[in-house]
Amino acid sequence: LSRELPDATTKDSGGWEQHLDGAGLRGAEGSVSGLADYGDGENVDTLADFIYSRNDVTVIFGPASGGVQFTGPAGFSNVSLEAPNEEAGTYSADWKFNGEPTKSFVS
Repeated sequence: LSRELPDATTKDSGGWEQHLDGAGLRGAEGSVSGLADYGDGENVDTLADFIYSRNDVTVIFGPASGGVQFTGPAGFSNVSLEAPNEEAGTYSADWKFNGEPTKSFVS
């Protein structure tokens, strides 16, 4: 989660930076990484399709139980694959929520 803090500093601020209370563009983004599995089509292929389609997908970010989850439509901005010689292949992907994600507690 992020929020821009619009500058409101004046000569009367005593040399301290100030920002507008209750203002600023908010956003939410995340990333995922893991071992690439090229055979099952469930991680590398699916993530690549998110980039090819240019469409938002529903992202659920957080634990399956016992914590806070953030859910909402998101666009994937980056999917990368690495396959070093004689090492396991890995993937990573970045996304940004499109609008305000729903925040919920799952027990």
